[in-house]
Order: sequence, then structure tokens, then C-alpha cells
Amino acid sequence: MRANLRGLKCDALTRGRSSLMRQIRAGGNLSTEVRLRMTLVNLGIRGWKVRSQGMRGKPDFYFPQQSAVVFIAGCFWHACESCFGRRTLRNNSFWQTNFRNNQERDRAVTAALSDSGLLVIRIWEYELKREPQKRVIQLIEELGLETRLKPAITKKRTSDEIRL
Repeated sequence: MRANLRGLKCDALTRGRSSLMRQIRAGGNLSTEVRLRMTLVNLGIRGWKVRSQGMRGKPDFYFPQQSAVVFIAGCFWHACESCFGRRTLRNNSFWQTNFRNNQERDRAVTAALSDSGLLVIRIWEYELKREPQKRVIQLIEELGLETRLKPAITKKRTSDEIRL
């Protein structure tokens, strides 16, 4: 296709655009990260680090005392079956390859971190958007964390009754 476009004005634009796009680096799943971060702060949970440098896969949260890392997986980029299923997109082969590569990289990172003795927890973006209280309570239980709201959480209450 490029051979057909040579000499046209859009060829220079495409090269410039390509160069510009290569310079963009991922900033993370910021809105979802902030949602979890604020919930942890509101619950009085301490001892975690955000985007700890030098760790394979760049986990979103690191809990050193629990030897655990938490990744927040964006539903689109990691091809969440609950949200997107087998959705077709323009340039479908490109996107399917991209999603497959992301999933393979996720598996490799999980295996490497697990082999090094870390507990790896992946939280889907939709879990924090739809039922944040439920997912955070599960995270607290998985990590064995103490919170200042622990007595209220452990009672038989629905997630709607728990205000985080």
C-alpha cells in the first residue's frame, strides 16, 4: 500500500505520524489505579508502593510485607472476555495479534514473578468500576491486610452497606 502512496502528501504525514506515535509511552490505567489507591488510603492500609521500579512487568502496586504485586488489567488492552468477548475491530488481525501478545506477556510476567516468590494478583478494570468494594474486600482477604474498617467489613453486610 505504501508503494501506491509514495509521492503523495499523505506519505510524509504518515512518516511523521509514525515517528510521533513511537514517542508515546503508556501512562498506565490511571483512573482505575487512582480508584484503588484512594480506597486503600481510605481504609488506612499502609505499606504498599505504587509502580515500584525495577520489577519485571512494572506492577501497579507492590506490597513488600506480603511479598505480593497487584496488576490492574485494562479490559480493552488485555482482551477481557467479560467486557469485549470476541468483538471485531477494524484491522482485526492486527488487534488480535496485539491482544494475544499482551496475554502471553502477562502469563510470562506472572510466571517469572511467582517463581521469584511473589504472589501475583490481577484485577480487571471492570471489577473496580462495577463493584469496587467487593473487589477491594477480596484483595484485603487475599493479602491478609489489616484495615481500620475491618470489623465493619467482616460482619455479614452487603457491599452496598459498606461505604468505602
